[in-house]
Amino acid sequence: MRLAREGIIATLTISDKRIISTVSQTPDPISGIEHAARTDWNEFPMKMAEINGTFLARNVYRRWQRVIGRAKTDITIFTPYFDHTLLRLLKANVAVERDQVTIVTDLSPDNALEMPYQLRAAKTALSQGISVRSLQGLHAKVLLVDGSHTSIGSQNFTSRGQRNKEASVLPATMLGNSQFVQTLHEWRLGAREVTEDEIDELLRQLTPYFRMHKKMHDAIEAKVTEVLVKQEQKRDALLHKHGKELEEQERKKNILLSEHLPELEQQSLIRLAQREVFAKLTEHNGYDTLKVTKGGDLINRESRNPDGSFSPLSLHRLYMYPIIFADTNRMGFARMGKTQITYIRSQVEWTDTQWMVGDVAADVSITFLDTKTESHNIEAKVTNPDHGSCTFGVSFNGKSVEIRERRFLKGNRASQSDYDIFVLNITRTLLDSKDALDEFFKYYLSPFKYADKKLDEKNAEMYFERLWYRTSLIQVQGNSLLVFAKCRHGPFLGSGSV
Repeated sequence: MRLAREGIIATLTISDKRIISTVSQTPDPISGIEHAARTDWNEFPMKMAEINGTFLARNVYRRWQRVIGRAKTDITIFTPYFDHTLLRLLKANVAVERDQVTIVTDLSPDNALEMPYQLRAAKTALSQGISVRSLQGLHAKVLLVDGSHTSIGSQNFTSRGQRNKEASVLPATMLGNSQFVQTLHEWRLGAREVTEDEIDELLRQLTPYFRMHKKMHDAIEAKVTEVLVKQEQKRDALLHKHGKELEEQERKKNILLSEHLPELEQQSLIRLAQREVFAKLTEHNGYDTLKVTKGGDLINRESRNPDGSFSPLSLHRLYMYPIIFADTNRMGFARMGKTQITYIRSQVEWTDTQWMVGDVAADVSITFLDTKTESHNIEAKVTNPDHGSCTFGVSFNGKSVEIRERRFLKGNRASQSDYDIFVLNITRTLLDSKDALDEFFKYYLSPFKYADKKLDEKNAEMYFERLWYRTSLIQVQGNSLLVFAKCRHGPFLGSGSV
């Protein structure tokens, strides 16, 4: 059973001492078919009750925002790890006084790796009048609103928590009088109150140890990567041994930009003024942003002249430009600052600039996939409500554009003949025409001013990990494409691409 992105709804109904579970799912986005499963769990002894809840195997940041935004009297968060992500969440509520907000965490040495971000976030919270408490051994991640509405799960209130594979449940039943909430109240009362002086002293004395811990962590990470790379090489050798044909088939599915990046960089007529720039996800003014090293510049570039020399070329600051990750082929439109990137979009819709399918004008949307990019990393949709739509998956690796799948849908008001002509025209004039396909992506991968396409909140942490990236430029259909390649050590010890 395919899980919908919006999650699944699970209901346990206990009636006449029989336990019936029903798991329903939002309609499949393509087929529109709902899936459901029903199980009789009569053998499980439970008290007479009815429990309803939403079970989500994905990032629940948006759900937290809605729950917090509806709070009337108080908010309590239990989490062993948090950073400024939690403080941004709390901005969703303006009704609850800050002294009625409590963060219960665990400031123990076991959490040393996350402690630098946690201490700085705790200091900010305390300065805002939020109560911060420490409870040794806390591992629960619970959001409690107005003493009754809860969110329970594995996701921490951190930027990294939004990238991890997490599972959460939001009970629909108010749990205000339950033993569960009573225990949470006891935990909060039993937690030690934290002061700003304590945070300041911890930051003063522990900062040198944080640096030592970070160096050790990086060394361990490098060693683990080395082992994994060697294991990958062994696996590749076994694949070769079992047949070159099978290996070639696999390579066709997984050709990554990283495999031919140096070649494309050499061919590009546009390059960064510094040739290459190193950048890393950094906390800045309470949010995460990808920040380049001192002296780095993402805007100023150079174009190659016919005689081989280069001339200065400056991009439009704060325009949206296409980016690609060399190790996964994941793409996006990034709002380009001179030294940082904070906003990235995975989907853009054009309703004011249409694509002509024969004599029919069609709206266009481009979606950059974030998972399973080994098959295709772009989904394009061309739509005319009176005729129909075509959604096609495209594999793009910086060098070639290949259509991997295509789906057509008849418009509600379309006659069969109009629909057939629409399908024929889009197949002949776009899908089966390399020149037309190149022209299509030349136009829809071109930069645009971000104010014309509304942005969500800052989200760089959803795309970048907390490690070094080497950035460079390649050229695609006349457009410059900023490439991010993970590197092991950053600019100081040599790039050492992973």
